[in-house]
Amino acid sequence: MRAFSSPLPYVITASPPVTPALTLSHSPSDSPLPVVEDSAYLTTGVTDEPDVLPNLFEHVLPRELQLHCIRSIVVVCEEEYERDIRSGRWTVYRASQERWIGSAKGHREIVKLSRVSRSWRSLAFDGQLWSSLDFSHYSQITRSTVQHIVSSASPFVKHASILGLPRLFPILAKGLAAPSIPQTQLRSLNLRGCRHISTGPLHLLIATSPMLETVNFCASSAVTNYTMNLLATHCPQLKIVDVTRCPYLSGSGIIALGSIASGPPVDGKIRKQSMIRELRMAGLRYANVDVLTSMGQHIPDLEVLDLSGSRLLMDTALEAFVFCTKDSACDKVALTSREAGHDPAEMLTHYRRLTKLRHLNLSSCPEITDRTCSNLAHAVPKLEFLELADLGGAMKDDGLVHLLSTVPHIRRVDLDDAMDITDRVLDALTPPPPDPHSAHSVAKPEPGEKLEHLVLSYVANISNEAVLRLIRACTKLRVLEVDNTRVSDSVLREFVRTVRKRKMQGAEIVAVDCRSVGKAVVSELAAHTRPRRGWKAWEAQAMGYDDGSPHADIHVSGPSLTAAQDECDETKIILKSFWSWQAVDTATALRERRRRLIGSRRLTEGDLSLSRLVARGGLDPDLVREDQLEGDGEERGAANGGERRRSRWVIRWSGGRGGMGGSMYIGTEPQAAAAAGGNNGDDRGCVIM
Repeated sequence: MRAFSSPLPYVITASPPVTPALTLSHSPSDSPLPVVEDSAYLTTGVTDEPDVLPNLFEHVLPRELQLHCIRSIVVVCEEEYERDIRSGRWTVYRASQERWIGSAKGHREIVKLSRVSRSWRSLAFDGQLWSSLDFSHYSQITRSTVQHIVSSASPFVKHASILGLPRLFPILAKGLAAPSIPQTQLRSLNLRGCRHISTGPLHLLIATSPMLETVNFCASSAVTNYTMNLLATHCPQLKIVDVTRCPYLSGSGIIALGSIASGPPVDGKIRKQSMIRELRMAGLRYANVDVLTSMGQHIPDLEVLDLSGSRLLMDTALEAFVFCTKDSACDKVALTSREAGHDPAEMLTHYRRLTKLRHLNLSSCPEITDRTCSNLAHAVPKLEFLELADLGGAMKDDGLVHLLSTVPHIRRVDLDDAMDITDRVLDALTPPPPDPHSAHSVAKPEPGEKLEHLVLSYVANISNEAVLRLIRACTKLRVLEVDNTRVSDSVLREFVRTVRKRKMQGAEIVAVDCRSVGKAVVSELAAHTRPRRGWKAWEAQAMGYDDGSPHADIHVSGPSLTAAQDECDETKIILKSFWSWQAVDTATALRERRRRLIGSRRLTEGDLSLSRLVARGGLDPDLVREDQLEGDGEERGAANGGERRRSRWVIRWSGGRGGMGGSMYIGTEPQAAAAAGGNNGDDRGCVIM
């Protein structure tokens, strides 16, 4: 029954909310004794809520300073990561626990701040903070998040990368090439690994990006010859192009890429020659004389050229690349027949174009021979990287020696599988000893003085003495690969000794499958070497690198998990051989064994803690006993109906076979595992990584 009832409607006026609170009022005769609950002085009063403090960040600071504060989160995360590396606190274990580092962590924290309020959401997704879009670190990012970021930042984006994330390309292309934006600010676009994307959105994005300088379309099926036409027409500032392994691209597209850029004026504007400096097109179809001739004429400033895997590339194509006449308007050099690699009896003058090539890759081109090296001699004076791997017996001494004698700045040479070369090639790379009388004069650099990386794997005809001379003379040699050669222990000792004397970092020698390299020399050099080039990152945790630091899960007695060699120490030399791989296997097995032991120790401690709780009365003993006696879910048979079943977790030690060490396992009993056809791994062989 209500206190007031009326058949007519009435209005209820809401009163302002009040907060009841208890206050104490004291009389003059209060005693020092504490006030009890039924005290007569306990009264009920009403107090107002405290005033809300003003939001100075949003109302006082201008938006530019607010964005600067948000942007500083990325800077702080990058500085924190660099500081941890310098101080040595960034270990392998910590890297395996922290996935987000540096700028990736900073941008992730900015997205988290968008949950605070609408105003903070507007700040977090402001385009000025997202001028560089790199989603390659966030493989699980949602489409809605990407769409919101791209739509907010599209007028400001200068660099975009969706490496290996083709599902994000439609959102990226639609957001950047929106109808409201006449042209984008893109400088670089990385679509590497995006195999199955649409051609239409890609062409629209290229046509609206006149400031593009770098494109990476590696292995993309959306790239065609018409894509190269669009790049040459709409992107005059293009400098780096990577179209490696694009299945629908052929030599005609490369011809268009150079010829259109240096063609006649378009819309009354004079077009300059192509500005491309780096062109990677490994696996290009129909790479013939016409393609290389066009590149030599229309892309004269090319510095990096990758033609590896081009099945139809021949010696005549490279000859056409450097060919010129006496009247050609380019930098050229006049050579005699002997210098040009032709018959010395010919009394002719040969002209070759002086290129700016620094890196040339002709690996895995089956039609290439050492004749190409003779054609390139004197035409590539700035060459630093030369890759001629997987050419087999087609590569001979004459052409290689002729080319190497004309490249004084050479730093890296890859002659993997050049089975017919001999010590003559090594002698061409071995600089002469310095002349003490010309110490004060500027001497011309000799080939081999700057050599840092040399690959001689599967070169069976080189001698141990020639390799030793090369190691002693090349003072900057840092990486030497001599797999399956006739080198012996003395080469390993000399390389380690000279590298330590020169105080180099990151040095490496590879001597796998060398029959003359024994286990004794690997053990002898173990104090100064490491078996692998370890790196500290969340992505490297599956490799199990060891940096010599204690981990968080090894606070138990016993042999240390960390090996005597630190795989991440740059001052130690990387020594790869059969015996060093066995050492990696041994350390991995020891680490896995300790991990199992730690797991069993934790289970035992958990059972002990459970018993203590029961003893204190914290848990019901009947429930604990029922859980401990519960089996694997099957009913007990008549034969063992009166016996207590084992716990669901059975910890046993399985002894090895034939005197080998045993292993700890957790699960069903060995008989049950054998009946189920399981394999506990005791009889596994050695795993060579």
